[in-house]
Amino acid sequence: MNILIVDDDLLIRNWLKILMQQIKNIDTTIYEASNGGEALEICRNTPIELVITDIKMPVLNGLDLITELKNEFPSIRFCVLSSYDDFSYVKSALKAGALDYILKPEMKLEDLTQLFAKVKNSIDLEKKYSSENNKIGHDISGLIALYKEYVKNELITDLESFLKKLHPNLTCENLMIIVFTVSNKDDKSDERIASITMDTFLANNYNGVSFPIENEYFAILYNSSSNIPENQEEEYQKLITILNSRLSGLEHLQLGDSILLPYKANKSLKILIDSGLETIRFCIFYGTKSNKPVIDTEQHSNKTALYQLIQKYLEFGDYNKIAREIIIYMEDAYKRQLTPSKLISAVRGALRILLSGDIIIKSSEQLIVEKLDSLQENISSSKTYKDLIEKTNEFLNEYCSFTQAKLSGRSSAIQAALQYIEDNYMNKLTLDKVANYVYLNSSYLSQLFKKEMNMSFSDYVEQIRLKHAKILLKETDYSMNQIAEAVGFSSQNYFTRIFKKSTGITPIKYKNMHQKS
Repeated sequence: MNILIVDDDLLIRNWLKILMQQIKNIDTTIYEASNGGEALEICRNTPIELVITDIKMPVLNGLDLITELKNEFPSIRFCVLSSYDDFSYVKSALKAGALDYILKPEMKLEDLTQLFAKVKNSIDLEKKYSSENNKIGHDISGLIALYKEYVKNELITDLESFLKKLHPNLTCENLMIIVFTVSNKDDKSDERIASITMDTFLANNYNGVSFPIENEYFAILYNSSSNIPENQEEEYQKLITILNSRLSGLEHLQLGDSILLPYKANKSLKILIDSGLETIRFCIFYGTKSNKPVIDTEQHSNKTALYQLIQKYLEFGDYNKIAREIIIYMEDAYKRQLTPSKLISAVRGALRILLSGDIIIKSSEQLIVEKLDSLQENISSSKTYKDLIEKTNEFLNEYCSFTQAKLSGRSSAIQAALQYIEDNYMNKLTLDKVANYVYLNSSYLSQLFKKEMNMSFSDYVEQIRLKHAKILLKETDYSMNQIAEAVGFSSQNYFTRIFKKSTGITPIKYKNMHQKS
């Protein structure tokens, strides 16, 4: 193994060489550099497999060296040398891809022996997962089945015996549970993610198992090497950082949120894992950070009062007030940080009440009813509060447009056409284009327009354009040509002719009259 020691302290380099020479069964060739710049040159001329580097050095520090070498030579492994006072740098190095760190004041033979074992495991792991036809090597589906069986019979199943089924060396002593998410994965990668996780923990000398528990969520069960909470937290941070680097390198996946859950005697394992799931969902939903489980202490959603208001306003046909009350409820829930599952459930319940109202039930327009029902169903997939607000607003906008059209006697097709014209009056609008948007043929839409609006399609479009032109004439210093173009008229002359025909005066006279007043 070609090893490069990078440190500006000659004594440290010599001590490391003395320790390495005592390790048996490993053939090593040792290179030295006193700063990151020298190290970079050596790596560019020699096939280095392991770099052991200090962090604080002249020319190029350890973190920048790791970043540079990772880009140029992805297969090189790294270990950082650390003092007691620079652990924040160590965490950055682990995130950058370092396998481990060694404390300079406590450097001993055992540390290097463990490091070399980790390097070997890392190389073996990369070979294992880079092969096209590799076998996972772990019965992940078996672990999932064991967990599901345990959950069903948790009250009558001994946890210790369940852990032994998962892994022969897994025990209740210092049992830790990590719940984590993985971004941008597909369903086929579940087993590989769980398997890489287990191999990563094994490579770092931890007994542990991992399996998917729900969609993008995974669980890890392992025994900590310490019973001191501070050490357990530090250990967790190190392991999760290494795992993230491993998943990124092997699968191009990004580790998302995670939480550490120490097991306590006589507690339910399922409830503990579920609390981890709920906490991560909560953090993602509200965009917050938490390293403690969210405890749902019978937090009231206050949805009953909302539902009563909705029923009351439905009786009076005040649909806009209903929409307002739902948004106010959601804003209040945000302030109170209501758990996502309760908030989503409450909002879906409110929308279901709207769908059960007479104006929907008695409607013959099946397409719009089906669309509203689909939008209501879609609410449950909201991952963030912003997402929930957007989906709820989409439903409420459709619902209010539909009810207003019903109250005005207009069909939903005409209501949709009017909205499309309002949104696109500044562009080239044709009857065919609008008919295509509302799924009608142009002849039928033309007839429907005259029947419900008492004017032709083209007259209505001109009316809308003139309405917006008047606003620009009053409130801006645009030229007549600019205004004509801004509201969709083909030329200034045509705009002037239509404007005078409608108002009896020219656009310039209208502008002068209103700007003087």
